[in-house]
Amino acid sequence: MLNQKILKQSMRNRRKLNLDITRIISILLAIVIAFQLSCLPGFQEVLAAEEEKQITLLFAHDMHDNFLPFKTEYNGKVVELGGYARLQSAINLEKRKDPELLLVNAGDYSM
Repeated sequence: MLNQKILKQSMRNRRKLNLDITRIISILLAIVIAFQLSCLPGFQEVLAAEEEKQITLLFAHDMHDNFLPFKTEYNGKVVELGGYARLQSAINLEKRKDPELLLVNAGDYSM
């Protein structure tokens, strides 16, 4: 009985040690990879860049049921929402602000 308890405790300690070693190796590997990446010439240029860049990203998904506008109640009033015409107007407005924006569509239908 005592031998079984000692064996179980030994197994628990071994598993814990294995997990600790795995964590240490993972952290060291991440540090080594980060250091190697920081030594790349392109990465140095990015770090040295003085100008801050901003990216505008527009994202839409599951457009298959929203080709046309629809009416719904909002705050006690009937309003019209959705539709590709409204979507295109919103995209054009944002493109005027940032001509290099990224437009991404995912889901069941892509434009």
